[in-house]
Amino acid sequence: MGNTQSTAKQTKTFTKSSVPQNLPPPSTRQTDGAKPQYTPLVRRLLHIRNVSHTTINGKMRQTYAMVIVGDRNGHAGYGEGRSTDFNIAVKKAEEQAMKTMVSIDRLDNRTLYSDIEETVNSTTIKLYAACPGYGISANNNVNEIAQCFGISDLAAKVHGSSNPMNVVKATFKALAKAKLPDEIAQVRGRKVSEVTSTYFGVPYMNRKSKSL
Repeated sequence: MGNTQSTAKQTKTFTKSSVPQNLPPPSTRQTDGAKPQYTPLVRRLLHIRNVSHTTINGKMRQTYAMVIVGDRNGHAGYGEGRSTDFNIAVKKAEEQAMKTMVSIDRLDNRTLYSDIEETVNSTTIKLYAACPGYGISANNNVNEIAQCFGISDLAAKVHGSSNPMNVVKATFKALAKAKLPDEIAQVRGRKVSEVTSTYFGVPYMNRKSKSL
């Protein structure tokens, strides 16, 4: 009997009526840890055009959209979408852009570490690092990509075809293959100061130590 009474008392302490009913949901409860911070993404619609392809039922007309997405902190991606509805095409492009986001390294979070050249089909693009306060002097599509990546000082030149799709693909391909002075020095087996001692008159290692 004594064991049964003690068991009944223990079960009584965990009844539903004894639990506070005014607790906030788990997702809104405040904890001692820091709250996660999310960087808002910037979306840019670069190119729209009407396309069509022939089927057994005749010509199917669709809308093609190219969108770039970035957080202005060194991460961005581009996507393409097609649909008979304009909004659906843009949504498909945004989803693909967010899935294919890439990361790049920036000098002082404003420009590139070195000049880059890349060719896609008949489009050749050249990206040049710029000094502080230079701004962005480039093709409209390259300008939008630079802003999504968070690049504020950049010069670019497009040679050959200025097709927006080729320009965007060439720009992302060029930025993806950019290398840091550390990587170049490691491949050549030399010191960083021997590969490139200064960027705009300030030693690279000093810049790196200041940014840390």
